[in-house]
Amino acid sequence: MTALATFNNRLATGSRDHKVLVGKLSSDLKLSQRASFDDHMNSVTAIHMDENLLITASADWTVNVYNFALS
Repeated sequence: MTALATFNNRLATGSRDHKVLVGKLSSDLKLSQRASFDDHMNSVTAIHMDENLLITASADWTVNVYNFALS
């Protein structure tokens, strides 16, 4: 894991394999995967998440913005 962000009960991680995983954390601390993104060509270096957006940055010099409204 190279990047991590949380918002409310959501968790997003980024890694060297170019993937971003987003999950929901339950009250008993179990994580269920909700979404996966594989749009970067190099390691994910930063993640920001709020109620509407998921923003990821990579060592490939790209920034991706996803409309990720929490429901």
